[in-house]
Amino acid sequence: MTLGEALEKALAYEKKVRDHYLQAADQVSDEKGRKALKVLAREEQGHVDYLKNCLEQWSRTGRTGGKKLPRVFPPYADLESSLKRISELKLEKGSARHDSEELELLKTALQLERETADFYQKMAAGMDREAAEFFAPFLDIERGHQLIVQAEMDQLSGLGYWFDIREFDLEKA
Repeated sequence: MTLGEALEKALAYEKKVRDHYLQAADQVSDEKGRKALKVLAREEQGHVDYLKNCLEQWSRTGRTGGKKLPRVFPPYADLESSLKRISELKLEKGSARHDSEELELLKTALQLERETADFYQKMAAGMDREAAEFFAPFLDIERGHQLIVQAEMDQLSGLGYWFDIREFDLEKA
């Protein structure tokens, strides 16, 4: 696959995820959930804009340009580190909302994020060094999105987990 083809595929993935977040934001009733989905949609829109620009430059010059990929959320490692600190602090979490429709929307979002991350993983591993360096930040961001979506699912489902951290144990109660 050429870099141009990879950019076109990446653009399709990003549009699909963005559109899902926008649609989901219109469907959820919880204000916090809607806000989170809109922020995720905004970041995906930034990826769409960035990829469009890179594809145009690549079509004209054979190069993607030197602009840095914009991001809303911190890098994956920072998110993961924050989760460890949260679990150590044992902060009080909000109550579960048990909204099955919203949960289904989030499950779809998580699947889309996984598919998109898998694509970026393949591009980073299977192309030349320049392409790998281009796609690596996308992989990091999409993995972070997976953490965020999973955390929202955990909170919504009320199964005793938040960011994969066990909130309570019924057997110890």
